[in-house]
Amino acid sequence: MTKAVVVALLAAACSSNTMGGGGGTPSGPSVSAVEYSFSPETLTVTVGSTVTWTNNGTTTHTATSDAGDSLSWDSGSLAGSTPNPYGGTTPGASFSQMFSKVGTYPYHCSFHGVVGSPTYHGMVGAIKVTP
Repeated sequence: MTKAVVVALLAAACSSNTMGGGGGTPSGPSVSAVEYSFSPETLTVTVGSTVTWTNNGTTTHTATSDAGDSLSWDSGSLAGSTPNPYGGTTPGASFSQMFSKVGTYPYHCSFHGVVGSPTYHGMVGAIKVTP
């Protein structure tokens, strides 16, 4: 391999962000958790899409698949956004999940979307995956 080919390959690798988690705005389909709701509540995507949930509220939330789903995921606790010392806001935590099969995948916040929970606020959503 020539030096020019190696340099070109390194430049291409460095210019694409494939690691995720680097902050910023998700470039694909996304859901925002704001206080006690998901927005949009229902998101329609195509097979192979990766959906990113970002907590833009101030309270910790999760994005957790409902029990019995054929696709199971759990974001864990996603910290909310916080004021920063420069007068702005530091974005909350994010989580991404890829959807490889057609179907409807309901989900909830483990803290605020479980019926019977003392902190229940009806925080539920769904991802509809189309061909």
